Amino acid sequence: MSVCAIGMIWQSIYDMNWERNFAALNAYHAEHDNIDICADYVTDSGIRLDSWIRNLRTWHAGNIRTRYLSAARVEALDALGMIWDKVDYLFEKNYAAALVYYKKHGDLDIPGEYVCPETRLKLGGWIRTLRKKYRNDPTSVPTEQKQRLDAIGMEWDNKFSRQWNEGIREATAFFRQHGTISGMPADYAPDGIWVSKWINEQKHIYRGNRPGKSLTDEQIHLLEDIGIVWQNASESIWDEHYEDAKVFYEHNGHLRVLSDSNKQLYRWVIKQRGAFHKGKLRKSQVERLNDIGMEW
Repeated sequence: MSVCAIGMIWQSIYDMNWERNFAALNAYHAEHDNIDICADYVTDSGIRLDSWIRNLRTWHAGNIRTRYLSAARVEALDALGMIWDKVDYLFEKNYAAALVYYKKHGDLDIPGEYVCPETRLKLGGWIRTLRKKYRNDPTSVPTEQKQRLDAIGMEWDNKFSRQWNEGIREATAFFRQHGTISGMPADYAPDGIWVSKWINEQKHIYRGNRPGKSLTDEQIHLLEDIGIVWQNASESIWDEHYEDAKVFYEHNGHLRVLSDSNKQLYRWVIKQRGAFHKGKLRKSQVERLNDIGMEW
C-alpha cells in the first residue's frame, strides 16, 4: 500500500499554517477592505489572526524566519495592505486627521473627547496622549513627527497650562505698567484675554472652589509677585467677625449669643445659619464654625 493511499500529507505543517491563516486574512480583507485587525481578533473558526499578524511583523522587522515569510509571501501580504510598522501607521493615520482639523479650525486645540466624524478616529484622545507623553519625556516623540505637528499649530502644553501662561503674561505686563493689579478694569482684555476675570479665577482655584484644579507653588509665587490679594473685602470682614465669635466661644464654651449682650455678633451668627441652609457658605467656613461649636 502506498503512503498516499493512507492519507500522507506531503505539505509541511508550516505551509499548511500559512495557507490556513492567509485564507482567513483574505476573507477578512474581502469583508472589511483592509487588514488593520483589532487586538485579540479571532475568526469564527478559531484562528487568532491578530496574534499571527503581530508575529509576522516581528519576523519581518528582524529579518528572521525568512523561509516561512518568503519574499513572495511578503508581496502577497503587501497586496492586501499589510501594515508592517503599526506605530508609524497609527501616527500617519492620526496626523492626516489632525491636518484636516487644522485646515478647518486653524489650530489643534482639540477637545479630549473629540471623534472625527468621517473616520471615527479618537483624535482628541490621541493629541492629549501625545502632549502627556512629550511633557513626561520630550525625546519620546521623534523629531520629525514633532516638527510636522509644530507646523500645523501643535501646542505641547495642555489647555489649562497655555491659558495660565497667557494670563500671567498679561497680568504681569499690567503690573509693570501700573505698579499694581488693583483697580484693573473688568473689561481689560489685551489679545482677547480677559485678565481681570482670569485673576478672579486664580483666587477661586487657590481657595479650593474649583474641584480638580490647583495652583503650583511656582504659580502662587508668580501671582504674589504681582500683588494678588487672595481674599476680597467681604472675606476679610467675615474673618474679623469669625475672630470675635472665636473669642466668645473661648470665654463661654458655646455660640449661643444673646442679642442684648452683643447685638452685632448675634446678627452675624444668625446670618451664618441662614447662609448655611441656603448653601452659601464655603466648606472651609463651615468647618471653621464647627470648630467653635456652631449649632446649625
